[in-house]
Amino acid sequence: EAKCQSPESMMAALALIGRDNSRTPMQWDASRYAGFTAPDAATEPWIGVNPNHVEINAAEEFDDPGSVYTFYKKLIAMRHNMPIIAVGDFSPMDAGNDDVIAFQRHLEDTTIMVICNLSSKKATISESLRINDNKQQVLLSNYSTAHAFKSMHDGVLDPWEAITVQL
Repeated sequence: EAKCQSPESMMAALALIGRDNSRTPMQWDASRYAGFTAPDAATEPWIGVNPNHVEINAAEEFDDPGSVYTFYKKLIAMRHNMPIIAVGDFSPMDAGNDDVIAFQRHLEDTTIMVICNLSSKKATISESLRINDNKQQVLLSNYSTAHAFKSMHDGVLDPWEAITVQL
């Protein structure tokens, strides 16, 4: 004999242990249901839309040069336009630093270096990662180019700072 739950007990169990407690619909725009469902839909989404969808949504990031969306577009363009990103030889650097991941990629006569502070506090980088001149080209940084040069010169990355530089 099968033991079945009532719809109420099943929904209570899902509310307790289901993944939906940590999710909200994708925030596409500032409309009533954040673009996840048509604003004039007869039924609203079964998972509520976060009230911050008016300020934080994909449409707001589209033309913002400082947005995560724009940053990822730059990353994707680098991967498509620079073979070194996909097929260059990989060499880890500064392996003893728990807060920083750093590596170089080499392909033919080109070398790039990536340095990322993976912490919410400032991180000191080793001497081997520092630069003392402006011969290197900052390819991508989540701060300004000038800030990236200063960080690499001074040997201190700000929280979550990430820099890609061509050597």
